[in-house]
Amino acid sequence: MVLALLMLTGVRQSDVVKLRRQMVRGDWIGFTEAKGQDQRVKKRQTPLLPELRTIIEATPTGNMTFLVTEYGAPFTAPGFGNWFRDRCVEAGVPGRAHGLRKAGATLAAENGATKHQLMAIFGWLSPSQAAHYTKKANRKRLAGDPMHLLVPREEGEEGTELSHFERGVRAGGEKTPK
Repeated sequence: MVLALLMLTGVRQSDVVKLRRQMVRGDWIGFTEAKGQDQRVKKRQTPLLPELRTIIEATPTGNMTFLVTEYGAPFTAPGFGNWFRDRCVEAGVPGRAHGLRKAGATLAAENGATKHQLMAIFGWLSPSQAAHYTKKANRKRLAGDPMHLLVPREEGEEGTELSHFERGVRAGGEKTPK
């Protein structure tokens, strides 16, 4: 449940501890997020993905919040962060709760999310944070799409396209080293 809530909502650690069933309305989760020392408050709504709904329905949760301590009390944001860090250490994996938010943003950007879509998903007010993720994803996509252009092709004997490299190998020219 913890991983799903963090990855499939895009919320911050300080907000994931406040999520509860009462916030689910149809296919949406509506909540008020607070960020920073000055606790800037803004209303947010995020779609409840079918995958997350299935996990929520299959998981026993606390009475008021989805995530509760071993004593059944709601987590505080720092307490949850410490608990998550301890689970990562126990599992022998690097990372913290915020890393899942970053992973979600990276995944969304690599799957084609625009800056403004990322802003909506993750609650960012400025495109600069979203640009960090889209720039990286676009660079990878832009490099991958035209790579075939490095190998010019010509029509072969049977109507197939051959690169200059393939043509040279078939003609007994330079072969690829083994």
